Amino acid sequence: MDFKKHIHLLLFRRQLLRVKTFFKYFLKRKKTKGQIFSFNIWKDNKSHFSLKEINEMAFETFNKRPLKVEFFSQSKFGHCSYKVFYDDENFGVLKCRECSSEDYAQKIEELTKILNSNNLKIAPVLGRYKNFIFVKWIEGETIKLSDFLYQDSLIEKIARYQALIHSCSFPSRFLKNKTKSDYLDFLARRFSFFASKYVKEEEILRIVKTIKKLTPALKPSITCPDLTGNNLVLEKGEPVLIDYETLNVDLGYEYDIITTQKNFFQENQTLQNYYLSLYKKYHSTGTLESNPDYWEIVYALKSAGSCFQGRDYQRGRVFVHILQKKLKITS
Repeated sequence: MDFKKHIHLLLFRRQLLRVKTFFKYFLKRKKTKGQIFSFNIWKDNKSHFSLKEINEMAFETFNKRPLKVEFFSQSKFGHCSYKVFYDDENFGVLKCRECSSEDYAQKIEELTKILNSNNLKIAPVLGRYKNFIFVKWIEGETIKLSDFLYQDSLIEKIARYQALIHSCSFPSRFLKNKTKSDYLDFLARRFSFFASKYVKEEEILRIVKTIKKLTPALKPSITCPDLTGNNLVLEKGEPVLIDYETLNVDLGYEYDIITTQKNFFQENQTLQNYYLSLYKKYHSTGTLESNPDYWEIVYALKSAGSCFQGRDYQRGRVFVHILQKKLKITS
């Protein structure tokens, strides 16, 4: 398959979309004389830690005072990340990431060790302080669509990487009392929360309830829904996962696959199918091929929630209409 031709076409379309988007928001900004782009987080997930507090956490964790601490980013969950600088070859630069709980931080620490022991390159957790983890900072450019043009085997390397994550065994205690998918439940809750001002409550409830009724039997595995270009870098030609906020043992690894497909090749079904064929060489695709409509619905739910959260209400409503049409729900 000459997939490079498809990538060139996809890159051209994305460039046109960027130009169109720029002028759209430029004109809108000029008209409203205000800032268009904004970032907001869940009201109940706001957290603020001073750089001094992070400095003290690092000192207590490693018994060594860092040179400096900088704020780095805030995630879609509202959790913050910081860069911690050490003048030490054993530490160097670390990313201090806040997790939702101490138990979850401990789980991530254990899961990264499992992945590393299975020869999967992943930024290691070097220390933990309560619900904060200290991750080794790995320099490198994140993976872009254009990278596939210069490394013919890169698309298969990513498919194999993802399949190996799903193949790794894990402690059975991680499945204790698990009856539903944590991440799919998060997508439903986020959509319900952020769409509430723009979509009727009864519409939201019908969409969420219908999706839950359609959910097929899902198998447990180690999952990482954010295996996307923004969270992967290349080290000696091999993909390395550097950001794994959603790493978990969960039900529904199929969602991971469709997210990676859409992230890299959203407008090109041929490339999506090619990626899936490469993934199948290493692991079962589960219900992704036997029940594709369900996973397209789940992805539309994710997109709607993301749009409403980012205050792109017009696109959010478009995805709501897609959901209603696919679920055969009349407004």
